[in-house]
Amino acid sequence: MAVGFGILWYIRNKSWKPALGLMLIGIMHSFIVLSIIMPALSPTGEHPMLAGRYSWLGHSMGEIIGRLFTDPFSIIKVVMIDFKGIAYIVLLFAFFCGFPLLAPEFLLPGLADLAANMLSAVSMPRLIIAYHSVTLIPLLATAAIYGVKRLSLWQSRYTLTQLAGLAVILSFVGGYVFAPLPLPGARNFWAPAHFLSLPDPRVQMIRSLVGENASVSAQANVGSHFSQRHEIYRYPNMVGQVDAIILRLESPTTNINNLPDQIKNNRKYLIGSLDSHLQMDRTEYIASIKSLLSDNKYGVLLWDDPWLVLAQGASGHGLEQKLEQKLNRLQKEWKIDSKALVDAENAVLGQKMPFLNVR
Repeated sequence: MAVGFGILWYIRNKSWKPALGLMLIGIMHSFIVLSIIMPALSPTGEHPMLAGRYSWLGHSMGEIIGRLFTDPFSIIKVVMIDFKGIAYIVLLFAFFCGFPLLAPEFLLPGLADLAANMLSAVSMPRLIIAYHSVTLIPLLATAAIYGVKRLSLWQSRYTLTQLAGLAVILSFVGGYVFAPLPLPGARNFWAPAHFLSLPDPRVQMIRSLVGENASVSAQANVGSHFSQRHEIYRYPNMVGQVDAIILRLESPTTNINNLPDQIKNNRKYLIGSLDSHLQMDRTEYIASIKSLLSDNKYGVLLWDDPWLVLAQGASGHGLEQKLEQKLNRLQKEWKIDSKALVDAENAVLGQKMPFLNVR
């Protein structure tokens, strides 16, 4: 980004010293962070993204940069066609009616972030519902402002206000269409179960009940509420060894769909689905809870629908029937096949499914 600002500075001001200074700062900063700081602090000794999102380009920054210069056409093909980069770019510019293209030099500071998004083998950075494009918005807006100004000077049919108004209208319409909220006509990608979710006062109560020093295995989508402790794991990791287990027996989304069988090999959970929020198959989730309730290692410390807290040494006699009814309702609401659930329960009991003891 700093390099892009340096080039933009020279284009706008024709002053090469500040421009070169900015470019050198950007290059040095990138080298120090990516080649020295991140490898030094990484448990693996390398930038973690290089082993995942960008491994198709090379296994080191040197390899990646070298391939960008030696094999640019095949990379462009993969990015634009296979990674659907064309659709991503078109959508970005559509929000501003294409006006940024009339002032392309103002997009230079955003090329680094755009490249990071488009070169990623993971599609999330190119999805409008994700946060990865947020750094591009100020630059697109600035380029659109200058683009509208230039267009108003080139023609007299539409005024500056009319052109700017068109961009504003398209931005609002696009924002509404892609809004992650249950609005009429909106895409509503995340499909939240509740339109507005106020802070749950029971979270603080559970923190106090469990204690600050207890080790916890918490459901994936609620773990952040209980993370200020020495030991916390994502459920069902370390079950059988932790002091307490914290679960929230409800779906945060109305999207209760699993992946089709034909693409399960490539992606375990569909982003935005219940299984993705749980970070485990919902059938295994219900089976694991039933197994815990039938075992004597953990007792019910708290049941305040939908919160379930289990702890070693706790005693929650008399709640078994209520919890069984709750789990049966979830099985029906979450469209869990009865036979698949029985198979999962048998696998747990027979220790054929190790998901209850994953570190």
